[in-house]
Amino acid sequence: MSTDYSSVQRQLRILAKDMDNAAEDLAVMRRSMKADAGYATITAQELGEADGSDHYVELTVEVSSQLDEAVTEVRAVQGAAEDGASAARAAARVHRRKYSELHEIRTARKGKTPKPGFFAE
Repeated sequence: MSTDYSSVQRQLRILAKDMDNAAEDLAVMRRSMKADAGYATITAQELGEADGSDHYVELTVEVSSQLDEAVTEVRAVQGAAEDGASAARAAARVHRRKYSELHEIRTARKGKTPKPGFFAE
């Protein structure tokens, strides 16, 4: 993997985009799981009203409860993905601020150029 300025910027953009996509996918999954938990609750109520086996009513209630807990955890993972995307964008901004001038000098000149860190604050 190349580590020149353009490559690093491209990789950070790709990372941010992938993290955004993961957050969107997790949001879709969270909504689906939340709906499934609601359906399981309704099913448990209907089973109880229909004098279904208590065992199956309890299992269905447990499924609903576990899905609700999973929704909470998926939301946490979604937040982490969103934070990762933000961090990648922040890293790209810092990288651009520190090394864009050096990159411009290196691409404009054919001879020897300053090494990374030359313009460090």
